[in-house]
Amino acid sequence: MRFRFSVFLIFLFFLGILTLSDENVSASTLSDQKDIRSTSTEFQSENMANLSIQLNQDAVVLNSNMDGIGTIYKNQIIPVTKINDELYEIQGRFDIGTQYDEKLYLKDPVFTEAPSVTGRNDVLKENLIDDSITFNEGVTLSSFFQSTTPVLSIDSCITFSSYYKVQNQIVIQWNNSFYYVNPINHELVEDTQDSTKQEKEITSETEEDNSLSLYSPQESLNTVPSVRSTGTQNGVKKLMDIQNFNASDNYFEVTEVFVTVYDNSDGTLRPVGYLNKGQVYPRIGDFGDWHQIKFGKKYGYVWKAATKVANAYQIKNENKGVNNSGRSFTANKNLTVYDNTGGSLVPFGTIFKGEKYPIIANLGDWIQIDFSGRIGYIYGPAVTVDFSTNDKYFKVLEDIVTIYDNSSGSLVPVGYLTKGQVYPRVSDFGDWHKIQLSNKYGYIWKDATAVVSNPYIANENRSSVKFGNILFKALQNLSVYDTSSGSLISFGEINMNQTYRAISEYGSDWLKIDFSGRIGYVYKPATEVTYISKTIFLDPGHGGHDSGAADGGYLEKNINLSVAKKVKSILTGRGYTVIMSREDDTYLDLYERAGKANQLNADIFVSIHTNSAGKSSSPVNGIESYYYEYDPEYPSKINVDMHNNPERVSRSITLTKIIQEKLISYTGATNRGVDGASFAVIRESKMPATLIELGFITNNNERQKLVSNSYQDTLARAIADGIVEYLKHY
Repeated sequence: MRFRFSVFLIFLFFLGILTLSDENVSASTLSDQKDIRSTSTEFQSENMANLSIQLNQDAVVLNSNMDGIGTIYKNQIIPVTKINDELYEIQGRFDIGTQYDEKLYLKDPVFTEAPSVTGRNDVLKENLIDDSITFNEGVTLSSFFQSTTPVLSIDSCITFSSYYKVQNQIVIQWNNSFYYVNPINHELVEDTQDSTKQEKEITSETEEDNSLSLYSPQESLNTVPSVRSTGTQNGVKKLMDIQNFNASDNYFEVTEVFVTVYDNSDGTLRPVGYLNKGQVYPRIGDFGDWHQIKFGKKYGYVWKAATKVANAYQIKNENKGVNNSGRSFTANKNLTVYDNTGGSLVPFGTIFKGEKYPIIANLGDWIQIDFSGRIGYIYGPAVTVDFSTNDKYFKVLEDIVTIYDNSSGSLVPVGYLTKGQVYPRVSDFGDWHKIQLSNKYGYIWKDATAVVSNPYIANENRSSVKFGNILFKALQNLSVYDTSSGSLISFGEINMNQTYRAISEYGSDWLKIDFSGRIGYVYKPATEVTYISKTIFLDPGHGGHDSGAADGGYLEKNINLSVAKKVKSILTGRGYTVIMSREDDTYLDLYERAGKANQLNADIFVSIHTNSAGKSSSPVNGIESYYYEYDPEYPSKINVDMHNNPERVSRSITLTKIIQEKLISYTGATNRGVDGASFAVIRESKMPATLIELGFITNNNERQKLVSNSYQDTLARAIADGIVEYLKHY
């Protein structure tokens, strides 16, 4: 037997294989592959030796020009001849295109020596078809004896001089080992040895009716697929042999070896998979010369001429109402779909590489799906499970995955994450994960990661404290360590010259940080530390003889003071300097409050109040916040120069909006929005300022919340987080 055309050579990889390897799944890397080409086509042996090797990782197969033409996967056993310490020639020579006896090589393979194994060469002799067979766009191979799980995909045209048919499946033999062959699409040509190759299309009964609208009733298909036949007359089935379908026929059986499924959602035919000969499928509708079938979340279309009428009793795995989970996957290679109702895996279809497909359930290494109205299973490691917006964690798949900062509008590498580690994410951001990096965000390319559901991360930072008042600069590439196991385990790196905010110091030699949502430690002597201080002025409204609003036996001044103290506690714990206009039940006039903040040169001013509708048991409720807006009727007395400064006003608006959003998000209270006003404390303070109304003391339900310790904790956390969020920008 000879393999012809450009990639048959790869089958030697499976010489003597009796052990099935897992399918390798890899996400797209973020760096280019190294060029391993050589200008030399002949190699001198330094120490030639024949041996069998078992690969410890995937290996690229090279031709004599050192061009990569395929991959042998991890755990495969192959016979080789050692050329030198780097180069190994795969034993056996093959015809590649116009080249005969082509040599194939492995460069720097990682392997373990293995004993030679032999297969069985006579088990299928009764099934031999002594005809050549061509697969124009490649094949997927599966081990015949050990499992039907695919072990190799080839994406180029390939011809076999003979093959076997086993239960309507094509099997090929190489060096006493057998492999199932699953073509990448329907373009299959079968020939006799003494006849030339012919490609004929099955046409419809009339030239005028050879296409039908699948996109809309007004538009028609301009292309009809070339459906190959194993029938008479040089491989072309006669039109009179094509069985007619009625609109009431709900099932069909595939009569060709491989029949393509097309997507027509954009108005053009695009191959997305194929159906297997002898298998029966439900159909959704009749479209002239086409069957409409279910294919994932959309419809697929199958050419009728390659099918015949069938019945429901011929299907054991028809889907009778099992729904998709809402999650989907993307195929990393052509995926064989298996029926398992008989207790063994029987292929009944293929999903093409790159297709996105919905999942019913994850079952260990297998994924359950609906394929053309039948329950099927595909091999999980051969796909990438797609992220949903609700996913909270991801696992890094590549050795080094870069973290990018995008605050400047362009992607700047600032560090990396470590392979195998799991991280929380802040949110989904298109093709990226958005992660927490101290006081800013980083972005990770999704294709280098995988979905992880509800993992346990010992050092996950579940607190609201993300950074403090310590700023450091990395003097070298700086490893970030997890110490939760009792030893130092690196789970990322901060690039040299990058600046970062630490949460606190830890002893004399370490800085504690939040790194991608996890608590980590960096070596302090490898950094340049700067201590920064932001001063926040909190103004609990009213006090002393001025009780503010009152209802139900409660006073506004006490609620304001209690919440302000909680805010201060949170912020000082994060390293900020916090000053309060009053720490007890003391009266200060409005100008005294603003003047004190001005004298201290505080960075922001936050006045905390409780609202009133003027009468008890009012239905009015909710939270509202104010920024300064100029009003000529209320001129400034102590802040003439800065009260209407555009930058101060702009920053005040930002501060007010951020805190209001946090308050509504954390409490679920009615959002009464933000507005401008000329209240004295926010007019006379020279820094960005806001005045917050936490809720209505005159509303019975809201008052009960306002006086509760737990609700005050929530309000304080929202205000503190809003302040911190604002300070990230200024």
